[in-house]
Amino acid sequence: MFDDSSDISMVFRQIRKNLSVRLVVQVVIFLLGISISSFGLFQLINNDVQASQRENTLGSDAGLLSDSNDLEIVQTCEKDPEFARLTVDIGGAVKNPGIFQLDSGSRINDLINIAGGFANSVDKYYINKVLNLSQRLNDGEKFYIPTIEESIEVQEKLSSQQPSGNSTTASTGIISINSATKDELMSLTGIGEKRAEDIVSNRPYDSLNKLVEKGVLTETIFENIKNAISL
Repeated sequence: MFDDSSDISMVFRQIRKNLSVRLVVQVVIFLLGISISSFGLFQLINNDVQASQRENTLGSDAGLLSDSNDLEIVQTCEKDPEFARLTVDIGGAVKNPGIFQLDSGSRINDLINIAGGFANSVDKYYINKVLNLSQRLNDGEKFYIPTIEESIEVQEKLSSQQPSGNSTTASTGIISINSATKDELMSLTGIGEKRAEDIVSNRPYDSLNKLVEKGVLTETIFENIKNAISL
């Protein structure tokens, strides 16, 4: 009888022991799970904070970069004529003579268009033979488009002043830079008294391009008159 009781008691003690071990294991597993979850949550929050800080830093850098780019553009506009505006004066046989502003890189044709086009009285020979509509404009330039009446008056004046073997061909209006008088040279577009004197003092010329190479004329003025001059 006592043996049976002892056996039963041992069985219960064994059961309690097993239950205690299982409980401890479950508690340990539970605590381990909580630790891992807490660590993961901490890492997630930490990553979000770091990402937010990086975004703020990038935003600040982007603002600085934008300000830097804006400053660079302003500086470029001041130094690079491609970003500038041109102010050019045009008179004579155009419909709306005056001073106009155009984009840098504009051509004489653009200036003519903004001035309303040629007037009906324009000298078409001058347009076809002398004026270069594709020429680039420079800031501060002055252009004068002669009328047919003005061109005729100039030719008549030159013809009356020319002796035989003259330097100007009356029928074509071509002026010799090697033998023309100062007054004849001043009849050319853009040639005033000072430039006419410079042309005379730098003679002789073996090519028309020498006018630019010797610094007598600017390329712009030379382009305007090159078809109206000869050696």
